[in-house]
Amino acid sequence: SSDVCSSDLPITVSRSAILVLVVITLVLVPTWPVRERRFAYLVIPAGVVVEFITIPGMISAFVGILSNNGVVVTSTQSRANAYSSAAPFISQHPWFGLGFGTFPPQTYFFTDNQYLSSTIVTGFVGLLALVVLFVTGWIIARRTRQLSTDPETRDFAQSLAASVAASATSFAIFDALSFNIATGLSFLLLGCVGCLWRLENQRTQLTAVR
Repeated sequence: SSDVCSSDLPITVSRSAILVLVVITLVLVPTWPVRERRFAYLVIPAGVVVEFITIPGMISAFVGILSNNGVVVTSTQSRANAYSSAAPFISQHPWFGLGFGTFPPQTYFFTDNQYLSSTIVTGFVGLLALVVLFVTGWIIARRTRQLSTDPETRDFAQSLAASVAASATSFAIFDALSFNIATGLSFLLLGCVGCLWRLENQRTQLTAVR
């Protein structure tokens, strides 16, 4: 299913989705065996070229979103302007924010950045907690990979690390906590990291006892 999703992402012509796919690739591919890694370095560019050639309008669509055609400029300016618009709200309550439910974007403005939204609502303390959540998930996933000697467990741990990195990246490019599916999936992934860490520690302890 992951292969299907990765091949379908470019079709969405979404810069955010492609950015997340790049993050996942950068985290996963370098940890693969040499033979598979070299194969991926050949297949990935070839696959991109094939998609551009075989899907009508793909090239023009990408040229459109990557050029200064007004859409990208408006999107970029909107995200940049969100910082200056958010400054007065943050300055009122910098440490603990305005409080949950007090900043509906429909009433004020969309930030397209969950880290910025969290700073407004929960202050710098809440922002720090959110960042620590992702950093902890990443560290534990990577630590589980280092701890395990089972190839499948190591690959699974690295896949979870890539998922955490992807989730952390996506929080910077849209209001993730405003979407139930995105929120639930992010915390589910972090829960899976903790579960794998616990299971691998138990297995390691049992092996040491034997």
